[in-house]
Amino acid sequence: MTPEQLRQLREARGLTRDELAAELGCSAGAIVQWEHSKRTIPAWVEERMMRAIPVTLPLADLAAVLDHCRARDLGFHTALSEALTDWLTTQTGQPVTPKPSITYTDAPHPHAKAAEEPPPNQSPADQRTA
Repeated sequence: MTPEQLRQLREARGLTRDELAAELGCSAGAIVQWEHSKRTIPAWVEERMMRAIPVTLPLADLAAVLDHCRARDLGFHTALSEALTDWLTTQTGQPVTPKPSITYTDAPHPHAKAAEEPPPNQSPADQRTA
């Protein structure tokens, strides 16, 4: 993430430097230094900023994204990441290279319960009477 991209994201969310600093748990001075290229933007800042981008899609657009994912055999998160990368590049005029530290998977949520399968050689009807 470049300093210009950080500023663009902050402004797109309607945040002052003080408000962003409070959200990130750092000083407003750090935000100023990052935005003016005085200090390197840490990877955790980029990750938190990217996760905080509000995304709204009309259902028709969501259906188009899902069709795109199916046609290219992509996970939804991968397609969304590509779309955000393209948007940031367009907004700032500077190419964005996704960092390997920002990864998304289509794996189930760690707290999600897996569907229980009946034991071998036992029908669902037998399971109800057990």
